[in-house]
Amino acid sequence: MSARVVEDVFNGPGRYADQCTAARAACGAKGVVLLVYEGGRGAGFEVQGPLEMIQQLPGTLRDLAEHIEGQLVEEGLRRG
Repeated sequence: MSARVVEDVFNGPGRYADQCTAARAACGAKGVVLLVYEGGRGAGFEVQGPLEMIQQLPGTLRDLAEHIEGQLVEEGLRRG
């Protein structure tokens, strides 16, 4: 499996590439997904990691969304 990072797979570094790189280094992680909401440079996201992680990302994000939605319903912050 290739060790290419997302810059090689998609269209290159985005506006939050430096922050994503810093988080990846600080965590000693093989991959990082950074989601920015109303950031200083606007909203955006950055993904860095091996191709294997990128390939699993859509399913991982769906699972995460379902988990968050379930918690919101449990807390009465959203209807189920």
